[in-house]
This record gives sequence, structure tokens and C-alpha cells, in this order.
Amino acid sequence: MTNQPAPLDALRREIDRLDDALHDLIVKRAEIVAGIRAAKAGSLALRPAREAEILRRLLARHTGDFPRASLVRVWREIMGAMVRLQGPFSVAALADGACATLAREEYGASTALAEWPRARDVLAAMRAGAVSIAVLPVPRPNEVDPWWPELLDDDELHIVAGLPFASHPGAGAGAPKALAVARLAPAPSGEDRTWIGVRGARAGDAERLKAAFGNGGIEIRAVVTAKDGVAFEVADFIAYSDARLAKIAAAVPGATARVLGAYAVPLDDARLGG
Repeated sequence: MTNQPAPLDALRREIDRLDDALHDLIVKRAEIVAGIRAAKAGSLALRPAREAEILRRLLARHTGDFPRASLVRVWREIMGAMVRLQGPFSVAALADGACATLAREEYGASTALAEWPRARDVLAAMRAGAVSIAVLPVPRPNEVDPWWPELLDDDELHIVAGLPFASHPGAGAGAPKALAVARLAPAPSGEDRTWIGVRGARAGDAERLKAAFGNGGIEIRAVVTAKDGVAFEVADFIAYSDARLAKIAAAVPGATARVLGAYAVPLDDARLGG
């Protein structure tokens, strides 16, 4: 007796059963999140480092033909919804045609989103408590009016995520196109990058500062300058209390160095293309 393919209606019933099981698990996850909400009582529910850890773990165990990038997309929607269940959550983005799209993909299609024409307006909305998180372009060299100097003297706002955390394979995954800023201290995810700002430094001080970073064993990945200071993107997670910051600042008389924030390294093609 040969095995016969299951009738189409039987396969559809099996899919319905699996859909019900998936739905039950989502309902159960929301119930657990409700308990977390009660425990945290009022604090911002977003935890970018934790989300990065979850997605990396799921991709490490993933098998089969379901696309990895689609798996990440499903979980990003789930995690965005779970953040909203824990309290008010909204996003402000620079109206540059890209940041809003990245914000939607990262924080969920149903998350409230406002766009502002200037980066300083986006940050002002954050400071006023009108939104939970701000999405702004990654700092680039030679910008006329960079936004990152506003974090040099701000003890509340920090870079907490790089967007997108995952893109379609072959689309340049591995380097963020925008950064998320929130009233939230960044946490290490295990694979991170940190932005460090040096107040009181100028473009001409960059080489001395690079040498100071090298003496501290810190790998520099990018350098940007402004009239108010110089900022460095570096490999790894650097804590706010890291003693090397003072030594770096000492390379420029009167300068001070501080962490502007950190983000989990976005997923690369090796993780998304399998």
C-alpha cells in the first residue's frame, strides 16, 4: 500500500489548526506582557537590546524554507504591538522620505507616527514628552546642521537603536541608515556599536583624538565633526562610566567626552540569507 498525498481540504484543516495554535501563543504572550506592564509601572517599555537578543536567538534556531527576513518582520510587528500594550508609545521621525519608513518597519505599522521637517523639531517633540522615540538619519561627515551635538549636553536623551535592525538579504544589511533616540539608557546586546561625543573639540583635533582612542584599545568606525564637537562611532559597547573617556578627552585641552548612546549591530546577510 502506497502513501497517498493528503487531500487538499485535510491540509487546509491542518493549517487552520496551526493558525489557531499560533494565535493562542500570541494571546498568551500578551497576557505575560500585561504582567510586565504592572511590574514596570510607567517606564518606557521599549528594550532594543533585548529585542536584538530575541531576534538573533530565533534566527540561530531557524530551519526550513520560511524566509529569515520575513521571520524578523513578523516578530518586529509582534514586539511593536507588545510595547504598545505596556503603555503609550509613539514615534517622531525626520520628514526626509526614509526615516518614517524605517520607523514603521521597526516599530510596527500601527504605531502612531509623526513627521517633522527638521531634526531639532523631532528632538524637541521628544523633550516635550509628545513622543516616545525619535528616528533620525545616521550622522554623516560634512553635514551643515547635524543633530547629534544636541546630545552632548543632554543627560536624558540617548541613541538606543540602529534602523533597520534587519533588511532584505543583499540590501546592504549590517549598517544602519537611521538611529533611534529615546529617554532610555542603552544596554548591551552582545554585538554593539557606541557613539561617543567630545565637547570642546574641533575638526582639527580629530587625529589627536583618534590616537587617544587607539591608545585605549577602542576601534573607531566613523568620525563626524561639528562646530560644537567631534563624534566617533566605535566598535563594541562602551559604558558611561568607562575610565577611558576621561583619557580620550585629555587629548584636547578643556574637552569632555561622553557616551551619546549605543545600538545593537544590525543583522547581516549571513544571518538573513540562509
